[in-house]
Amino acid sequence: MSLIKSNSRRSGEMNAPELPERVIRLLTNAPYAHLVARSESDRVLMLPNVVSLHTKDELSRIHGLGPIAIRTVEKWLAHYGRRLRRPSESLDTIICGFSFQTKKAQRPSRPQSQREVYHHDIGTARLAFGF
Repeated sequence: MSLIKSNSRRSGEMNAPELPERVIRLLTNAPYAHLVARSESDRVLMLPNVVSLHTKDELSRIHGLGPIAIRTVEKWLAHYGRRLRRPSESLDTIICGFSFQTKKAQRPSRPQSQREVYHHDIGTARLAFGF
């Protein structure tokens, strides 16, 4: 089983890479996840924000996330225009960037709900958490 599933609906259109359920579960309970949202279901909806607060080293300390899973997460983040925090960056800098990215994301050419943007990951999360 591949960790990244890339299916195209139309020719030339790539879907977002999907994260395995166990990785989503680990990331929604990552050390800084509570800074983004209180409930686990909200963290799933805001998963790119949650993950981007962490450095590669911090993710590697989470039991169950190895180098391959971390590379998968980095590719997944890149699809959403995000990246892992650099060790020299403060959490404040990244958190302040969330509001800027949210405003920027609110000006799409076609209105999209957050559910549409993260629909692959939400479906996976619903299976994992039963909601």
